Amino acid sequence: MTSPLASLTTKHKDWIFNVYDYHGQLIGVVEDTNYLQLFEMTQYFPTPTDYFNWRFSIYRPTPVLDVYGKPCYNNEYLNFLFSVSAKTGLTVINQRF
Repeated sequence: MTSPLASLTTKHKDWIFNVYDYHGQLIGVVEDTNYLQLFEMTQYFPTPTDYFNWRFSIYRPTPVLDVYGKPCYNNEYLNFLFSVSAKTGLTVINQRF
C-alpha cells in the first residue's frame, strides 16, 4: 500500500485532500472518507500510479483531481501542493495548467 505523502482536511466534512508521488511529481486528489481512499483500492488499482495512468488516459494530467476524478482548480489545494513540493523537493505535475 502506497500511502499519501501528505493530507489536508477540507472544508467539506467527508472529504480529504491527499497528495501522491506520481513518477517523481506531485498530484493531489480529493477523496471521500466514506469510501476506500485511492491507496486502499488495491483490488482495482494495485498502486496510485496505476490509477493515475488510467485517469490520464481519459483526462489530461493536472495537479488536482476532484472527488469524481476530474481535473479541478482550487487555490487552497494548489497552495498545499506547492508547500508539499517545497518540503519534498518534488515538482507539481504539469505546473503550466
